[in-house]
Amino acid sequence: MAAGNVVKVIPLWSKPTATLTRSGGRAVMAYEVSFDKISEANAIAALTANDGTTRIPVIGEVLSGTNFVCENVGPTQPRSGNLHVVPVTFIGESTDTEGNVFLDRRWSGVRTVEPVDRDVNGNLIKDTAGQPLDPPMQFEFIDRVLTISRVESNWDDSRLDYIDTVCSHPFYSRAAGTPRMMDIVANEITSTVAEVTYKIQFRKGIPVQPDGSGGPAKAWYKRRLNAGFKAADGTVFEQITKLDINGNKLADGSDYSEVWLEVQQFDSLPWVSLGLE
Repeated sequence: MAAGNVVKVIPLWSKPTATLTRSGGRAVMAYEVSFDKISEANAIAALTANDGTTRIPVIGEVLSGTNFVCENVGPTQPRSGNLHVVPVTFIGESTDTEGNVFLDRRWSGVRTVEPVDRDVNGNLIKDTAGQPLDPPMQFEFIDRVLTISRVESNWDDSRLDYIDTVCSHPFYSRAAGTPRMMDIVANEITSTVAEVTYKIQFRKGIPVQPDGSGGPAKAWYKRRLNAGFKAADGTVFEQITKLDINGNKLADGSDYSEVWLEVQQFDSLPWVSLGLE
């Protein structure tokens, strides 16, 4: 059966509800829609009802006088006879008295396993023959993870380019190079409004060179002792042997002069434009 004709759309000003949290605000407005006849199809037609003066808002529309955007329409709630009530949900940024957007922050931990070539005292880990382990031992660390959620009114999917980058400046009191953007997830309400969640991991197991270099700035670098079974001069070894900067055998007793091969995994970028602090 075809839906009836819309007779009237009335905002139920006695029934609005709203909530405000650090990650965003929500408001629900209710509209009563009346039809000129009873029909099962009225429940669907009510979602887009328009009586010529008042209409049901559409997804993406801004609530008049606010920064809230329509996120959801329905489900319809049938009333007696030919009446249906349509709830409409709006979502917006939560801001403080100075207009700063609130951030919802959650801290957790994540277990990560990394190759480790030195013990807690900084000494090279060796086998009983005095040779470095190849492959190196695997140690488990608990890295801190910060999850930030908020509603953004200036969302741009170019922000996804920050995934798998490390922060090039101090971030949440952690040294530059230690924070890595694990993921960014956005639930788009419109092309520019979205609920966005950022997930950031702070590296705990930080490799440091024997001379004290490296450290936080290279927290996410992959690192391997320069050692092998063959030297640059053609000498072949029966066991893995440390090599010097020129690729030849490292002189005996030179544990603190060994050469480490370091490879940068992730781009280093400033995160200031993300406004996450």
